[in-house]
Amino acid sequence: MKKHILFFSFITISCSIFDQQNIETPYGKVYVALQGLDAVGIVNIESEEVERVNIEYNSMGCGNYLSQSECEVDAGCVWHNMGSMSHCMDSIDECMNLNESDCINSEGCDWMMNMCMNSGGSMNMGTHTPHFISIDDINQYWFVTTITSGYLGRYNLDTDELIDNIFVGDSPALISLNEESKKLYISRMMPMQGMMTGSESSLIQEIDYSDPIKMIQSNEYVIGSPAPHGISINSAGSEVYTVSNTADWFYKINLLTNYIEGAPLDSNLNNSSNIAVNRLKPIQCLSVNDSILFITCSSGIAYNSYTGENDTIPGIIQMWNSNTMKLIDNLDFSWNSSPWHLVNSPKNNSIFVVLSGDNLYPGSAGVVNIQYDDSGLNILWDNYSELFKTLHGIDITNDGQLLFVSGRGDGMLHLFDSESGELIKSIELDENLASIMAGGISSAY
Repeated sequence: MKKHILFFSFITISCSIFDQQNIETPYGKVYVALQGLDAVGIVNIESEEVERVNIEYNSMGCGNYLSQSECEVDAGCVWHNMGSMSHCMDSIDECMNLNESDCINSEGCDWMMNMCMNSGGSMNMGTHTPHFISIDDINQYWFVTTITSGYLGRYNLDTDELIDNIFVGDSPALISLNEESKKLYISRMMPMQGMMTGSESSLIQEIDYSDPIKMIQSNEYVIGSPAPHGISINSAGSEVYTVSNTADWFYKINLLTNYIEGAPLDSNLNNSSNIAVNRLKPIQCLSVNDSILFITCSSGIAYNSYTGENDTIPGIIQMWNSNTMKLIDNLDFSWNSSPWHLVNSPKNNSIFVVLSGDNLYPGSAGVVNIQYDDSGLNILWDNYSELFKTLHGIDITNDGQLLFVSGRGDGMLHLFDSESGELIKSIELDENLASIMAGGISSAY
């Protein structure tokens, strides 16, 4: 039997949220990327049942590219020139530099075609690792990116059936939608401190999904920094914003003129846009009111090349004027808070931010509600708990009453009252919580 974390205030809070509206089934579904299971969990909030859509695309893999041009488009592949036996293979291959003797004696390596390569590695048929989910309420689709296999999948929002997928390669990460033009924009995954390989490209892709059967890539934009992870679009659909996780630069892409403008997140550092400084480590950006843009900076421990020591940098929420590309205000948190994803309130001028936290410091993870105006930021409420383990994704209901937060480290979907910040309940996403690795989420109501 599933066990759920219940708080004494659950009955009071849930009644006040559900019963006052006289709605028997108040909310629909929440989609959660179950990275460790290669699936998307679909959570019924009322019944707490979790259905699962398995990600079973046919992974391309480097070994499936037949031409040098196709191979070299994928940053994770390299063309190995062997005359008539030339082929595409993984660019990251620990076995490649070994001679025949060392190769034979090395676990996980095979000597094939007069060279050493990973055992079975040339096909790269690994897991998909679903990462981020975005919902198009107007056209009734939901989308998911898969980091490892490099796909974007499109599903029917009513039936949750797969419509089509498109191979985009190079660690696709976050999604920003233009529901009117039926176009979306995909960022790249950042390096995960040795746990997962991230993108080395500077690419933002535009995908056209106006055809109800098949998506196509309609454009791409190359910024001046690697690993553009955070991404957002203004309500007019005329500008896309992105932030480089490794270079700490912010970019504005004018979709009408293709002009790209950039600015460093820390003007005091004055770092070059193409150098990975890995200091502020921005995660997500969010455009609101078409002139204000928020950026979450996970920060933490960063190596200082000038002193030869590690600096501890506070987690930061930045507020920018996206028209002038000027920083308006900073809000600092503890160095181990790790601000992650965020969502805007549909009711007032406030945002909700996930603090991922550090598992070595219990109580460092939480959720905060931040009010904003033209001049700056201030905290309305916060909720930290030792129950939270590496919080990740966040979304809010259309009426602005409920917040949903995924726990990458605890395997839970947490529900919060957006007004008070109190935890209503936590739903287990699988029986084996340690295997889930819950990532991005999106709610459908």
